[in-house]
This record gives sequence, C-alpha cells and structure tokens, in this order.
Amino acid sequence: MTISDRDIRRQVASVISANGAELAEGVDLDGVTDEIVRTYGLINVHSIDSDRFWALVERHRRVSPAVIGDTSDGSIVRGGFPVEWRPVNR
Repeated sequence: MTISDRDIRRQVASVISANGAELAEGVDLDGVTDEIVRTYGLINVHSIDSDRFWALVERHRRVSPAVIGDTSDGSIVRGGFPVEWRPVNR
C-alpha cells in the first residue's frame, strides 16, 4: 500500500486526538505532516519513535510557549500545557 501525505495527516490527527481534544486543537497538523514527510518521507506515522514524534508535535503547537498563566485549580500553565509546580525554598 502506498502512503500519501493525506494518509499521514489522518494518522497524525488520529494519534493526537487520541491524546486529548485540547491538544488536537492546539497543533498545526499541516506543519506536523510536512515535517514528517521532509524528515522521514511517506511512511506510517506509527513507525516513528514515540519521543521523536511528540517532540515534532511540540514544535508545531499553535500556542506560544512564552504564555504563562494560572488556571482555576491553581496550577501553572505554560504554552497551554500544565507545568509541574514546585514550591520555592526560601
């Protein structure tokens, strides 16, 4: 079976959506797809190492990592994703 860039985009969308709707809405799927095709060629997304795949997805997040704010539960969010909170030792 020949894989097209359209197939790769569907696979990327499926994997990301399976990990949460909020994540799926914050990722440039076309950017992820283009980088996969440039880096790996027309391959099955599931053959990419998981750490490399998620690093690639992180590079194509639409929310700026510089955005920092508080959430209603008191946790801190950077770039749309929760950041582990650690108290400052004084």
